[in-house]
Amino acid sequence: RVIFRSHQNNVLIGVSQGAQLSTTNPDTAIDLVGANIKVDHGGIIKAEQEGSEIRLIAARGGQNISLGSEPGHYLPLPNLRPQKNNSGSIDIVDNALVATNSQGNNRIGGWGYDLNIRNASRILTENHGNQSPTKEDGIDWRSARISISDPVGSESGSGIISSNLKI
Repeated sequence: RVIFRSHQNNVLIGVSQGAQLSTTNPDTAIDLVGANIKVDHGGIIKAEQEGSEIRLIAARGGQNISLGSEPGHYLPLPNLRPQKNNSGSIDIVDNALVATNSQGNNRIGGWGYDLNIRNASRILTENHGNQSPTKEDGIDWRSARISISDPVGSESGSGIISSNLKI
């Protein structure tokens, strides 16, 4: 388990300038919790084995975010509705990637007031196995506002791509 956490919930966590945060171990989570999260300028967050998970939480106001999960389940997203006073922004911009890629049973979970995806950036889950995703697999995202955009004439599109998407 890779964990970055802000105890004061007032910092920006960033993966930038081509940096890569990844795991190739099965049943492993990359868990980022802070006031704002930014993956930009070629930054990559990737989990590439069965049972892998990426969770991005942009929380403010000293919230307690559980770092544990029940056996056989993914890390929980906050039960609160994301609002300006309790959550920040998650920006995946400028050729950035947040992805899981495996034989199955993987998830990307996100929670924050704003989700901004732009300039050839993606959130992606890929299942290359013969195992169908369960209702918990895929992408589970909770935001008050979601913005996806690219410059006019861009050939590389930004987006959210999954066989099982919950927003």
